Amino acid sequence: MPKTPNNGELHLKNQQLTNLFHRLKIALKTKTYSAISKEANISIDSIRAYAVQRTYPDIIRLAAIADTTGFSVRWLLFGDEVEPTNEKSCRLIIKDDVMSPKIQKGTQIEYEKLSLPKGSIFNDGLYVIAAPQGNIARRLQWQHTENEYVVFGDNAVYPKQRVKDVNVIGIVTAIFTPL
Repeated sequence: MPKTPNNGELHLKNQQLTNLFHRLKIALKTKTYSAISKEANISIDSIRAYAVQRTYPDIIRLAAIADTTGFSVRWLLFGDEVEPTNEKSCRLIIKDDVMSPKIQKGTQIEYEKLSLPKGSIFNDGLYVIAAPQGNIARRLQWQHTENEYVVFGDNAVYPKQRVKDVNVIGIVTAIFTPL
């Protein structure tokens, strides 16, 4: 007989968080529970409870687990980023068609995390940007005379945007085209 979902599971399903525990288990396997407990400042009993799906971590604890294990909170919650390939490299699944036709919706990209001081000037290129709708891939072009960036995709339907500041989190290093 199939397990009947409880209210918490139904809320997670309604919010499209159905694989949260699966991704959390992957993150918790990266280190010993003891090491995660110590680094994240979460009791080992709580870590064990998360691992066996007895309880859910709140957002603060989820962020601590993400920091400790090298995964993003966004990946733990939604899975639209692929688990990191190493400490400096992450993958992201493109969720829009702004970069088409060169980078189609559903294509996986790899990017190297960047941690530069706020206000740094980025060379022209393809970057991953933290945006209100999530992490996105866009081309950046610095306009020195205007002290602003032109942010754009390859799809001519979407207009170029001019912005003074952009929250760059990485530079694209590879594009994995689906067959």
